[in-house]
Amino acid sequence: MKKVLSIVLIFVVILAALLGASALKERLRPAAEEAAEAETPKEQKTITNAMDVSDATIIRLADGDTAISGLGASVQDGQVTIAYPGTYWIEGSLASGQIVVDLGDFDGAAYLVLNGVSVACEDGPALYVRQADLAAVYLMEGSENTLRDGADYMIQEIQEKKTGAGIYSADDLLIYGDGALTVTGASADGIRSKDSLIIAGGAITVYAADDGLQASDLVDIYGGTVTIGAYGDGISTTEGAVTLYGGAVTIASAGDGIDAMGDVTVWDGSLSVTAYGGAENYGTVALADISAKGVKGQNVYIAGGTLSLNTADDGIHGRQDVTITGGTFSIAAGDDAVSAAGTLEARDVRIDIAESYEGLEGDTVRLSGVELTAAAQNNGVDAGEGGFLAYG
Repeated sequence: MKKVLSIVLIFVVILAALLGASALKERLRPAAEEAAEAETPKEQKTITNAMDVSDATIIRLADGDTAISGLGASVQDGQVTIAYPGTYWIEGSLASGQIVVDLGDFDGAAYLVLNGVSVACEDGPALYVRQADLAAVYLMEGSENTLRDGADYMIQEIQEKKTGAGIYSADDLLIYGDGALTVTGASADGIRSKDSLIIAGGAITVYAADDGLQASDLVDIYGGTVTIGAYGDGISTTEGAVTLYGGAVTIASAGDGIDAMGDVTVWDGSLSVTAYGGAENYGTVALADISAKGVKGQNVYIAGGTLSLNTADDGIHGRQDVTITGGTFSIAAGDDAVSAAGTLEARDVRIDIAESYEGLEGDTVRLSGVELTAAAQNNGVDAGEGGFLAYG
């Protein structure tokens, strides 16, 4: 249990990374004042309580012999149910079982400390967060953890055609720590949240029959190493934004690398995407009308980081605008390397395009202090009715 006690300090460090040094002041400011500083990178969801490991419930998984020491959890027919806010230390394996978090009407968070956990579930998600203000999954340093769902089922409470995931959460989901986690979504998505999904640490590997990471409100990545292999999109949202604050993300997808219904922002970290096998497969995706872009969002903002994109479709695509003010780029695209339906603006950056149809394309294109190397079948820079302006 000495390792357990160290988690309190580790969690404080993680919260500091998420919220910044003035977290408490930030949370007390009026909403209008906070909205005025929306361009500053910071965590978008409030974490209201930290882990209390002094009375953590210990769960040792074993097929037909799961043992629970402490309050708040129960087991029946291989299903472990966590029903009360608190901290749960989990270890062991279930060849056929499930972990369910259902706090019902209780306010608060469930903190799951995984220390060598292996769970496979054929008729549902291996980890199913049915109800909780927040489910936080902490990966113990040095631990290897695996979660896998079955190939064919429906989550009855949701009654949607596409609901399957190795990890499914109906509420906010946070994954962090210094251990490793491998998630297989055999039915559809790897990790799916109906609210927000935040990754702040760990070595996370996801294999998915559809999307690797999917959330409704947002996907935020602050740190760790995230490796995704997906037959759909690598990372997607159904309503909100995708933001990369740090970490190293590697995606191999049959669809888009990142597909956000809202905006995509890259502040720092590294992003490597191979979409539909790369630029050489443009003809296949064009004939099949498949979207295989590297980064796609309503607006795309890139202020830093390292992006390496090899895509059968566009490398970077904004359904409205694309703004680039930092970062380093290496792009090979079957279609346009960087494309915006509205304004494409780039300032004080170097952009290397090894392959494309159009290098930079937008209705309006504005370049300032840009060093551009572009191999393009058509135009290196293509502007529409809004015109082209280059200076500096």
